[in-house]
Amino acid sequence: MATRRLIRLLLCGTLLGVSAGRVQPAQALPACAESGTICLEFDTATIVFIGTVTDASPEFAEDDPAPKRRPQTVSFDVIEGFKGTASGAETLVIDPADPEQRVFANGETVIVYAKRSGGRNAPALWSVACTRTRRIALEDPEVLVLRELGHRSAGGAIEGNLRVLEGRRPPALPASTPLDGLRLTVEALDHDEVVTTTSQNAGYFVVPWLAPGRYRLKFESELYVPVLRDFVVADNTRCAKLEPISVRLR
Repeated sequence: MATRRLIRLLLCGTLLGVSAGRVQPAQALPACAESGTICLEFDTATIVFIGTVTDASPEFAEDDPAPKRRPQTVSFDVIEGFKGTASGAETLVIDPADPEQRVFANGETVIVYAKRSGGRNAPALWSVACTRTRRIALEDPEVLVLRELGHRSAGGAIEGNLRVLEGRRPPALPASTPLDGLRLTVEALDHDEVVTTTSQNAGYFVVPWLAPGRYRLKFESELYVPVLRDFVVADNTRCAKLEPISVRLR
C-alpha cells in the first residue's frame, strides 16, 4: 500500500499545514493569474458572472499588434451572476491600453472577473487584467465552485496542477507533454463519496466542492505512475491549492 504523505494546502493565499449562445472551447488561465485560487479572484473582484458577448465595440483582432488605444464597450447577456450582478444585461467599458488587459469578441461566452478601474473623477472603466476572465463552458467545475461560494457553503474546492517530472533522463518527460484530459478521483475517507474530475489546459484541475472531512486524491493512468494524496477539508476551507503533482512514465 502506498505510504501516506503529508501535503500542504494553500488556503486562499495562506499556507495551512494539514494531514492525512454558441459553443466555444474553454481557454487556459491567463499566465499572470495561474497562482491565484478561485476564492482569491472572487474576493478581489467587484463583479463576477458568466455571460455571452452581444456587442463589443470596437472589436479588436486578437493578433493585431497595433496598440489598442480606444476603450472597448462590451455588452453581455448575463447567463448567471455570482457577485455584483444577476441574470440580465450588463455593460462594461474596458480600457485595453494595459498589455495584460483582455479584450472581448462578439458571440463568445466568458467567465468575467472585473474590477473597477480609475479614480473617483475618472471615467467609469473596468479592468479584467490578470484575472481568470476567459472563454468557458457552462459545465466547467469552476462554475460549481462559484455557486457554492455565493451560498457560503461549508467545505471547499480543491485546485491543483499536474506537471512533468523535471530532468532529462527517463522517466522524465518532455516539458511540452500535454497534460489535459487526464482523470483524477477523490474518495472520502469518512463517508461514502467519490468525485471525479479531468485535467484541463496545462494540467490544471479543479475538484468542485467537498464537504468537510478527510479525502484521498488518486491519479491513475495506463501510461503514468499512480499518485496518492491525502488531505483534509475544514468547515471554512473555501479554496485550497495542492502542491503540483509530478507525472512520470511507468
